[in-house]
Amino acid sequence: MSVATVKYGGGDFLIQCQIFDNERVKAFPDRKFNSNTKIWHAPFNAPNAQYIRDNYKFPEEINEEALEMVNQALAEIEVSKTLRFPEDHPFLNPPRPYQMDALNKSYGMREFGYFMEMRTGKTFVDINIAAAYYLKGEINAYLIVLFPGAIKSTWKIQLEEHCPVLYEVHLLQAGQKKQTQAFIDKDTDALKVMVVGIESLSNGAGGDLITDFVQKHKTKFTIDESTCIKNPKQQVSKSKKRTRVKLCWDVGGLAEYRTIMTGTPTTQGVEDLYSQFRFLNWQILGYKSYFTFKNAHCIAGGFQGKKIIGYRDVDKVIRKINPYVYQISTKDAIGIPEEVWEPIYVEQSLVQKRLLKELGDPYDMSTSMGDEELEVETILERMTRYQQIVGGHFPFKEEEGYDTMPIEGPNPKMDALLGFIETIPKDQKVIIWARFVPELEAIAKALPDSILYKGGMSDDEREWAQREFMQDNGPRFWVASQQASARGVELAAASVHIFYSNSFSYDDRKQATMRTNSSKQKSKSILYVDIIMNHKIDKQIVDALRYKQDIAEYVISEIKKGQV
Repeated sequence: MSVATVKYGGGDFLIQCQIFDNERVKAFPDRKFNSNTKIWHAPFNAPNAQYIRDNYKFPEEINEEALEMVNQALAEIEVSKTLRFPEDHPFLNPPRPYQMDALNKSYGMREFGYFMEMRTGKTFVDINIAAAYYLKGEINAYLIVLFPGAIKSTWKIQLEEHCPVLYEVHLLQAGQKKQTQAFIDKDTDALKVMVVGIESLSNGAGGDLITDFVQKHKTKFTIDESTCIKNPKQQVSKSKKRTRVKLCWDVGGLAEYRTIMTGTPTTQGVEDLYSQFRFLNWQILGYKSYFTFKNAHCIAGGFQGKKIIGYRDVDKVIRKINPYVYQISTKDAIGIPEEVWEPIYVEQSLVQKRLLKELGDPYDMSTSMGDEELEVETILERMTRYQQIVGGHFPFKEEEGYDTMPIEGPNPKMDALLGFIETIPKDQKVIIWARFVPELEAIAKALPDSILYKGGMSDDEREWAQREFMQDNGPRFWVASQQASARGVELAAASVHIFYSNSFSYDDRKQATMRTNSSKQKSKSILYVDIIMNHKIDKQIVDALRYKQDIAEYVISEIKKGQV
């Protein structure tokens, strides 16, 4: 006599078992007990099918119909193992070996996750997957939702570099509903790409627009840095309206393909995975409810039992998601460049736009904020004041020089900095370079786990700071000006440089980048990030320094060309 019998009927797997075998059936990813019939019901999905295959024997416990349905539920995963990315795909840039592995594993999968750390090029992979589906006629639209503070124009640059098919891109901006609707309704043979910041989904208009976009097209929907939807408690707001997490789940269900991308899928624990895979397909984990998932895999404790103090059956979660993800770290990536440079572009706030426009008037070169005035006399001085304004501070004249005050409203560079830091694995240390003291102090205040290294420190303080930062358990962030620590300081514990602002000296820039180059450096790839405001002068400063020019020399050459 068999201990259990597994049959199929009415859209569920039906399990009958002896009372002493209840623990085995309770371990199904998703199941419920019918007290009238004394039969367990497990919904027809891939996780439940995989559980039956792993834990029940044929033919002793599984009948032929149930086995056939198990095989059908797992068919898409099995087929994907034999699919390979098209050999004739027209890459603009050749893929690295591990990127080709990612393309092969994900090709043909309706839902997939790229768990690829920074510098490994997950954006390259996702763009080429979308292009391949477009060429195959599987999609004609590509929706990209970005994490808070991310800069939409960065994706525009990535598309220019890597997308091998004809495309048209639209960056969803606040107050541009008519332009966005026109883009959605536009008749074109090109791949239509819409890039959206997730903060835009907090209002009705943004949600309505992306819903309309997906409903009217065959769409691939990607969430970049998908931990931005990790909190499933945000699925319903107090007003009972759909929040951005629930909106992503719902709109994702309308798309032909769904993708999540992040280098840090779990920033706290296994609970971070639920919402991300709920977006892909709830059947992967097998739970429609976060609370069911939490009860199955999280151990509660602490005050009133509301804190997660441990986990259970994590190996089962990993087995379920493994067919749907490609994961690689920077240290394991073969062919990754030793140095990677990435720009992050930010848009001016309304106040910054006014200040920069007024200061740029060649006949006036002055502006004001409140009661304070700013007037400059030379182009080089104006470039310095531009830098202070784009960094979030307004400089004004005092009797003994200049002072500054924070600019009213948002600080786009600071928002971008903090948003980008969220995407960096927590075991990686970061150097943040800024030119002006108010910037340095604001950054250090926003990052408590930091060392602020600036002029005026004693030799003992400098030595202590360097020793602390170089320790594995020391502070994660080094915040400094290039003038203060671009020379003679050992910072090889870090593998990421972020330039919030720059001095005008190319030598300062070069020396700063060399702080992580030593025998103590453990990372095989160093990332250099420039946060650049979408303004001509800020772009020109970074371009000049990257191409080994001091700003003074650059200004002289540009004046001769009539560009400044």
